[in-house]
Amino acid sequence: MFWQRPPTSHQLGIINKEETSRWPLHLKETGAINVQYIEQMAKGMPRSEDFQKAMEWLHEGVYQRYGKHINKEEIPKAKWSQQQMRAMLGKGKIEPVNIEQVKGYVNCFGVPEAKKKRIRIIVEPMLNKVVEESEIPKLFYPSRMQRRQQILSKRYVALFDFAAYFDQFQLRPAIRNFFVMRTNAFDGNDLWRFKQLPMGARFSPAVAQFATWALVHDLPAETCTMIDNVRIASDDPKKFVRAVRTFIQRCKEANITLNDKEEYDGLSDAQLVEKGRKNFEGPTDFLGEEYRGETVGNTERLRAKLKMAFSNLGTMVTRRQVATIVGLAIYMSHTVGVRLCDHGGLLKASWTGTIFFCWMTD
Repeated sequence: MFWQRPPTSHQLGIINKEETSRWPLHLKETGAINVQYIEQMAKGMPRSEDFQKAMEWLHEGVYQRYGKHINKEEIPKAKWSQQQMRAMLGKGKIEPVNIEQVKGYVNCFGVPEAKKKRIRIIVEPMLNKVVEESEIPKLFYPSRMQRRQQILSKRYVALFDFAAYFDQFQLRPAIRNFFVMRTNAFDGNDLWRFKQLPMGARFSPAVAQFATWALVHDLPAETCTMIDNVRIASDDPKKFVRAVRTFIQRCKEANITLNDKEEYDGLSDAQLVEKGRKNFEGPTDFLGEEYRGETVGNTERLRAKLKMAFSNLGTMVTRRQVATIVGLAIYMSHTVGVRLCDHGGLLKASWTGTIFFCWMTD
């Protein structure tokens, strides 16, 4: 019940599959990350051994213990349309492969993103079932309260978001043979291998997060990151400018594509400081929370999502959807510091009533 992240619109029952089937795939033009540069940046950073362990998944050696002979029939068939296949090929996400080359396969499907009305491609490798937990370094993040204490009082703020971050990690040809999907025949082929780091692989978050930590290592400002989201904050305008410019230069050297990078291009130091001040005043969104100065609240998107979800309670809904709505409400109450224990009676009454209603309609 105590949700770590907001539930999706599909889980809440506020969008339907008929609507999302017409949405385009989430595919972007990005470059290939310079992994060697990232590895150089990581020298001297905390948890350097864990960094190396994460980066091993971009090299062939770690895969050698997992390869096996694959029969085509055991590869799950992905349900992509001809138009979607054409889009993936056009953006360089996949390439044809022969069954003799296949060392592993993936389960591939799409997940709707309601905010941007697009379909995100999810790739779940067979490797997820067999990779040892000890081979993936653990990721530790500050709590929501710790994160706020880190950055709330800092008067100059810069926000960055990496474009299709996982897609920027290009896989070597030998590694691609572990990430093969089967489809209906398209362009004379029905087996395709992915050329980029699969978002759904168990080790992918560690690869991406340690790369991000390397990029922000030793910046002269407070930094808060979550995979492809970076927040740089400082009370000192000079340190703020130096930190932002250093970070942008590192991304350039690493060949990382940033969303909205043009917002910072060509700014003088004074303009950059002014932009940082306005970002502090807000409103800005970061990791599902809205920041206005030293005040934190729920984002407009989450407020709209909860309102739409509650409006559905008067229609035919499932028990799962009601539980998900309650989970979203609990997540949002934590953001604004509402003590749910003070409203136990109301929660109990509403929960009992909605469960009975769903039992009658589900």
